[in-house]
Amino acid sequence: MGLKRFDVYFDNPDATYYGGQTVSGRLFLHLDATKRIRGIEVRVRGEGEVRWTETRQIREDGKMRPSHEYFRGHEQYFDNKYYVLGGTGSDIMLQPGDHCYPFSIVLPDTLPCSYEGRFGHIRYIVKAILERPWKHHHDAKAAFTVINHFDLNIDPKLKDPFVLSREKWLGWCCCRSGPLGLSLRGSTTGVVPGQNLPVTVEMENSTRQMVNRIFIEMAQVVTFHANEGGNVKIRVDKVQVAALELGALEPRAHRIWDQKFNIPTIPPSNLGNCKIIKIEYTLSARAELYSARRDVVVSTPIMVGTVPLKQFWPILSPIPLTPQPVKIADELEIQPVPTETPSPYPELPPPFYEECSQGSHNIRDPNDSEYTRGCLDFMPHYPTYNFDQ
Repeated sequence: MGLKRFDVYFDNPDATYYGGQTVSGRLFLHLDATKRIRGIEVRVRGEGEVRWTETRQIREDGKMRPSHEYFRGHEQYFDNKYYVLGGTGSDIMLQPGDHCYPFSIVLPDTLPCSYEGRFGHIRYIVKAILERPWKHHHDAKAAFTVINHFDLNIDPKLKDPFVLSREKWLGWCCCRSGPLGLSLRGSTTGVVPGQNLPVTVEMENSTRQMVNRIFIEMAQVVTFHANEGGNVKIRVDKVQVAALELGALEPRAHRIWDQKFNIPTIPPSNLGNCKIIKIEYTLSARAELYSARRDVVVSTPIMVGTVPLKQFWPILSPIPLTPQPVKIADELEIQPVPTETPSPYPELPPPFYEECSQGSHNIRDPNDSEYTRGCLDFMPHYPTYNFDQ
């Protein structure tokens, strides 16, 4: 067989970094036989991409057939590569056993935040390529997260409370029942992951109809911009990222719910330095009746940041973390280097870094081969704060 293991490890156990920081780690190989190679190259790159297909029916020769139109947008933020071994033109004989090679790269200062979505991504990759003469190369890859700071304190309006209300009448003019009234109140429109946002929902049901379901919902609205090949197109994808069920309401009834809405671990509203992907969030209260056309909805934009508003700092608590060494072989382990969170506020307790609540995405791309190794399912990590309950 020859090559039994080929892996990329990061010194930072969260594999999470900010612009200007150093990404460092180890390439680990295990051989069970001598192997002739040309060298081992490390490639570190960051790029954004959007891609989707739209299908429509067209008439051709008197018959209808599907026509596919492809849309794509791409941005490259950096692409660095160098050899950690070889690359001089002469072959190298690697002996059986374990081999470990360090790598490091300093990130550019201004980078957009990592994001993985249905129609696009902002992705940062380390790929190691073991080059062999006259044979297919072996490669291993791993993704890491880059965070772009979004300080909510730069916009004073985000600390203001909000009040939303709507009234809807059911039936026709001659036989109207009473109105449905729905309101949503909250303490702020600027939040961070981990925060419990105090909200109040009030429902007045003066009708003869049952309100089947009342809930609060946070939605992520992502706009993808395709701009290549002469096809300029925008696609919007809206997904629910969190919901809180409140219950139902009988006819001729009134109720108030005081709740705390937990903000999940999600990317910030401002990805920064990216023209092809835009993220926005909304917070809504919805009352569902027997027909969706009769639903009552109130909604407000909400901003998700990486630095919380100062008014909430007194209820923040640091989480004591003791990262453990990562053992990658019998006599080889990596001493963890935790994420350094750059902050202009020394008194702010640092966040911890948690996997995105929206699940993993496969990071295989057209440049990979059947021989590509590594964990190809990736979830970005985002700063999350520990709020006292």
